[in-house]
Amino acid sequence: MTSVGAFVDIGKSQTRLHALGSGQIRTHSAEGISPSEKGDHGRIIAETIGRLLAEAGAESATHLLIGSTSELSAPEVESLFHELRVRIPEAVIGLTDDGTLSHARALNAPGVVLAVGTGVIAVARTADGGVSRFDGWGPLAGDRGSAVQVGRWALRAAYRAVDEARHSPLRRAVEQMLGELTPYVARAVVADERWPATLAGFAVQVCDAADHGDAEAGAILDDAVDELIRTARMSVTAAGAGDVVVTGRFGEAPALRTRLALRFADEDMRLSAPLPPDAVGIEEILSGPYASSITFAWDDRRTASRGGY
Repeated sequence: MTSVGAFVDIGKSQTRLHALGSGQIRTHSAEGISPSEKGDHGRIIAETIGRLLAEAGAESATHLLIGSTSELSAPEVESLFHELRVRIPEAVIGLTDDGTLSHARALNAPGVVLAVGTGVIAVARTADGGVSRFDGWGPLAGDRGSAVQVGRWALRAAYRAVDEARHSPLRRAVEQMLGELTPYVARAVVADERWPATLAGFAVQVCDAADHGDAEAGAILDDAVDELIRTARMSVTAAGAGDVVVTGRFGEAPALRTRLALRFADEDMRLSAPLPPDAVGIEEILSGPYASSITFAWDDRRTASRGGY
């Protein structure tokens, strides 16, 4: 089976390839890439995409659009395009950030897409096609209200419970994942190059504890919603439109989503449903208003160019 195109979401916790063809969308997943992961991120991403293309039977893709949470250096972009040209030499290949790709696929119109996963990025599009982004600064400088921030707050709450010699649902949940909470365990979490994915994994436990009435977990989610609402407000102002689509695995978690919906009802913003996954084609995105936010691989020189499909 072959495909005429594929979208690729490169996240900190997971990489997902969505292959389009024969009226179907086939999704295949692999590990994401951590900002602190050692090595050439361009080559690592290309190898992951190559494996997923093979799994999807999409080695003959004519169009490939990559949305990445990882900010690649110029040499890493060159490495990414070089490796992909070897695998799919005839394809049109584009690279953008994950938020722009999410906006193009989920809204493709003036308004805001707030992508909430391991990290957070909001993309605003104006009526005249201007595109701007908010947050997306990574797990140390930004990702406000993200799964990784919620996970960090949960880890701190668990260690606070240790200091206070008390048991709590969050302490039990973290201990189930990490074992006894000692100074060594805390250092080991941040020493692991995949620490953002580890912390993001705690967010699931926070949602579960909040669903069961734990006040501490509920307060953490409320704080995350406060951060997300602030980012959404800035983005809506930039877009000049009140429609907001929330995407991402954490953004779709019921415990967080319910709180977001209640807050949106109090704001001058509309929480909108995303478009169906097959509503917007790759070629439309590559040649439309988003092209100025996409870096393209060109011809046999394998050089990168910003915009202008």
